[in-house]
Amino acid sequence: MAAGHDTYVVTILITLLYCGAVLCALMLWRTSLRWQRIGVRPVLSCAEVADAEPGTFVTVAGRTASGPTAVAPMSGWTCVWWEVTRVRTRVVSSNYEETTTLVDKVWGDAGLYGDHGELVRIEPDLGKRRLLAGRPALRKEFAIDRDGGKDYATASHDRLHERIVPPDTPVVVTGVVRLIDDDPEARQLCRDGWVDGSAHARLDELRSRYARFNRWMVAVLMVFLAFAVSLSITS
Repeated sequence: MAAGHDTYVVTILITLLYCGAVLCALMLWRTSLRWQRIGVRPVLSCAEVADAEPGTFVTVAGRTASGPTAVAPMSGWTCVWWEVTRVRTRVVSSNYEETTTLVDKVWGDAGLYGDHGELVRIEPDLGKRRLLAGRPALRKEFAIDRDGGKDYATASHDRLHERIVPPDTPVVVTGVVRLIDDDPEARQLCRDGWVDGSAHARLDELRSRYARFNRWMVAVLMVFLAFAVSLSITS
């Protein structure tokens, strides 16, 4: 009985190790594919975005605004832009809930600036998407979740979340150039797919972190495989 139990445990462990190896391989493949696609895009300054053709996929390096600054209402951090969103969950029936996200309050400037003050507007959805694990997106989200109150009449419950843009911070954004409806001569960067995103980092720093992430993932993959193969041989 004990031998059978030990064999069962080892089999489960081997399966988990192989699953971990597959997961690492998928993450490595996805990250490599993403950076391969980003690598063929032209790298533009904020000033060059104004002359880019709409529909062009680009990478832009710049900085957040240096001011004016304010204190974010929930986190207390100094920032040039903040947004508080209200996530409302309404009980529709005993087995179904409806969730809606509303912008509760917003203030400031979430644009990207060049060396001489050239402004590039960033679509909100793009500004919330992270470009690389371990680096926050342009609109940095804090792990703050506050009770926003209950409405017993409508059976709804609110939670509050906050995002901020810190002042004078280097940021890299990848996206597609689009025209702005209310200004035909102006351009903005928008999200077109899973490749696009933003990160608080310089471009060289981001490339370095990507290389380290890849090496780390390969090392973890090799460890999973080594243990799985070793257990498979000895069991």
